[in-house]
Amino acid sequence: MERREFLTLIGGGAALWPTAAAAQSRASHVGVLGPPGQEQWRVFTEALRARGWIEGQNLAFDIRSPEGRPERYPALAAELVALRPDLIVAAGSQATHPLRTLAASIPIVFVFVNDPVAQRFVTSLARPGGNITGLTDSVIGDQTNTMAGKFLQLLQEARPGITRIALMYSPDNPGSARYEADSVAQAPQLGIILEPVAINAVEDVEPGFAAVLRSRAEALVVQPTLILRQQIQKIIAFALEQRLPTISRVTQMTRDGLLMSVALDEIYMWRRVADYVDHILKGAKPADLPVEQPSKFEFVINLKTAKAIGLTLPQSLFARADEVIE
Repeated sequence: MERREFLTLIGGGAALWPTAAAAQSRASHVGVLGPPGQEQWRVFTEALRARGWIEGQNLAFDIRSPEGRPERYPALAAELVALRPDLIVAAGSQATHPLRTLAASIPIVFVFVNDPVAQRFVTSLARPGGNITGLTDSVIGDQTNTMAGKFLQLLQEARPGITRIALMYSPDNPGSARYEADSVAQAPQLGIILEPVAINAVEDVEPGFAAVLRSRAEALVVQPTLILRQQIQKIIAFALEQRLPTISRVTQMTRDGLLMSVALDEIYMWRRVADYVDHILKGAKPADLPVEQPSKFEFVINLKTAKAIGLTLPQSLFARADEVIE
């Protein structure tokens, strides 16, 4: 089954699942806002099954997908809260934000959230202090070694001498906005002139391309927000046409055709989400479950893309790569 078909199935079928869940009076109900890809979902549900949580027996899901429209998150969050599940899993900052105010009494487990302390989801990583906990995708507290700075440095290493880099991000996404602020702070220290390019909707993409050209950018960072992932093929085509080295923090975007990525292991992250869900359904309080920071990143290079833009990458990059796509 293709990813799009899978997301359509679980998004479109969400209205049916609460009815099925109602028949399971003793089942624990888990809401999911912003479901993952097919493989990640399989890993998540298998990990729950290994812990004794079996869908249709003692577990039921209420699932909502924005289907490429991030503006739907508040309404979908309200729908899930109205169903009063035992717990809600939120994928990303845009999914977590509306739940923070709507679901004050429902445990929430987030994943792929940038700096949850700065976004006021939790009081601290060690002691979240409320009804929210989960897994962050940022390394917090090391301002000399942020992901934003790493990405700029990798682009400089890929194309030595560059001084102008564009950043496509979504300011409506709090996590993406935070990343943009970190990039702006890091750029001058690296001798980089950074051009932030705001993409919140489909109609922003073409003007965004024009902004990149006006900035005379020599490389491009692409944030993996919902709208940018939806438009990734257009972005790849533009970058190839302009012969721009590109980098993101999602491996799949490099498989799709970006040049490089430094990404978390999404399979591992969703297994860990299952651990949090298991602990909470068995009585643990989110306030007592520390937020987990990433410990392992995967560096992937797309050699086909490098050749397509006429770029000879230094051996120092290949030596550090976990995977080279040829």
